[in-house]
Amino acid sequence: MRRALSADGVFYAFHDGTEPINLGREENLTTLPSQEIDRLVCINSAYGPSGVHVEKLEDVLQAFTHGELFNIDRAWEHLPQLDALLARYPHVLGQALVKTPVREEYLEFFRRCPRKYMYMAIVRTEEEVRQALGYPGVNLVGMEFQASTPQDSLYQDEAIRSAQEAGAFVWANAIKLWPTEVGSLFAGLDDDAALAGGPDGSWGEMMRKGVRVIQTDWPWQLSRYRARYFGKA
Repeated sequence: MRRALSADGVFYAFHDGTEPINLGREENLTTLPSQEIDRLVCINSAYGPSGVHVEKLEDVLQAFTHGELFNIDRAWEHLPQLDALLARYPHVLGQALVKTPVREEYLEFFRRCPRKYMYMAIVRTEEEVRQALGYPGVNLVGMEFQASTPQDSLYQDEAIRSAQEAGAFVWANAIKLWPTEVGSLFAGLDDDAALAGGPDGSWGEMMRKGVRVIQTDWPWQLSRYRARYFGKA
């Protein structure tokens, strides 16, 4: 789940920058007060009002209390405020994966924070992998590997295997964000390729390479394929 912080300090489950598509507004959500955000209505697939409002993160935390794992993304610029909110919900220590790029200031925050959140690092280079793995006092559980092309170091099986042997699962994003392979989050292995060309050449290749968590826009289809892949259906 993506996070946006309102102008008056309220977290919402929303990816800022998508306001024109999802809300029909040009203003970035982070520039608006929560009272105004609460009045906004999301747009449906027919480009009309859906009747659904932007959810507060606190409402999500109150609902996710049955062991669900969830990812908190794009909140790294406001980690102290996020911690203040999450501290009111102790169950998130066993459910929330907090994700940030690998930067000294973020790693240091998690080192000093008395609440040892499950931390996932966004890595693009082998140096970032080493930095994340070697930083003391951080509850690193996984890493999102990003690779633009099949030649990138983090696309290689050995890099994935090495991270897992060090105790971190590897996550890859299959969501199709750009029209070409260049700039893909995992070297062209994406949802569009899985749906149009068959899942074995995309999702299956991720699994064969050792990726253990796949981010997707098509969870039902991926779940069915994963069950077949592992012989459960």
